[in-house]
Amino acid sequence: MNIFVCDASVLVTALFGANKDIAAKLDQVLHDKSCTVHILPFTIVEFANGIRFSTRDISVAKQTIERFTALALPVPPIAPADVHAIMELSYRMGTTVYDTAYHYAAIMREGVFITCDRGYFKKASQLGHIELWG
Repeated sequence: MNIFVCDASVLVTALFGANKDIAAKLDQVLHDKSCTVHILPFTIVEFANGIRFSTRDISVAKQTIERFTALALPVPPIAPADVHAIMELSYRMGTTVYDTAYHYAAIMREGVFITCDRGYFKKASQLGHIELWG
């Protein structure tokens, strides 16, 4: 099983329609029976925030949120011990705790963190288990 941990940047870009290539790539992974896409407990809030600042039309925002929730992506828990490891890694790399948490989750599951965040990718790609989309 191929495990992908997807951050809000990929989901907003794909589901809001900002990049057709990323949307197609995500759709392919979501429909591949050998793949599973995970999110983290805070992804819905990050996603909603991304949509909030992508459109002024609340009906478009609500429709996009509906598409996101319809995906019903698995949400693995984050244990307190994980938070300590994530914080240490975040400080070491000079990255946000949010981005590092996604990456850490992918590493722990022997999966791949997918992101559109070039800044994070540049700082953390040496850890492996990461793909830059877009």
